[in-house]
Amino acid sequence: MKILFLCPACERLTAFSEFRIEGDALVLQCARCRVESRTQATDVAPSAAATIAAAASASATAPPHKAALEPIPTQTDRDAGEEILPVPEGHCPKCVAVRPTEASSCAYCGLVFSNYKPEELKPSTALAEHFRRLLSKWDDVEEHDRVIQAALTQGELAVLGRLYRIRLTRSADDAFAARGRDEVLRLATASSAGLARGDSDAISRHRSAGLIGALFAMLLFLAIALYAIFRRYSGS
Repeated sequence: MKILFLCPACERLTAFSEFRIEGDALVLQCARCRVESRTQATDVAPSAAATIAAAASASATAPPHKAALEPIPTQTDRDAGEEILPVPEGHCPKCVAVRPTEASSCAYCGLVFSNYKPEELKPSTALAEHFRRLLSKWDDVEEHDRVIQAALTQGELAVLGRLYRIRLTRSADDAFAARGRDEVLRLATASSAGLARGDSDAISRHRSAGLIGALFAMLLFLAIALYAIFRRYSGS
């Protein structure tokens, strides 16, 4: 059994590499960033320390645990275009929100259900393979991070976020799916903010260039007018 905790240093749900009890405090060392976090005994559920000790002892001798998850589609399934994680009945096929029985469109994303085209939300071959591999080692936080990074690089954060949401409809208490969904949302928000700043900078540069051009034209016009006046009076 693997026990996970939310590391306050790297803010990730991860396993601990070492632990110890100091007085009335339980000290855990994050397996990812190696930072120790301290929790008072009054904040720990009864017997938690004993459970952690038992888990640590068992993990030293037990073979690596593989979570029992969704079956990985066969090559025939892939060739047939079957979705990696089909959207459960009663949910919007696009945003995975709950879908009222009589509704013709989604109240959240605006999708008209009769116009839904599955191929528009289909992940690329590369992302699909990444996610199928992830399903076989769902409790590996670093594997989740690799898939999220791949989706970011390939511009498929929205597609990956949908897969995490589908996973959550099947298991609402899946901490890994919740973490993946939140991380995708955070990256998507950061990317949108960056694009907005970039557009704003481009507009500012464009406006500045326009003002400089207008000023130059005005100065040129004044120079020509002054030259004409000078010629007129010097000729007379």
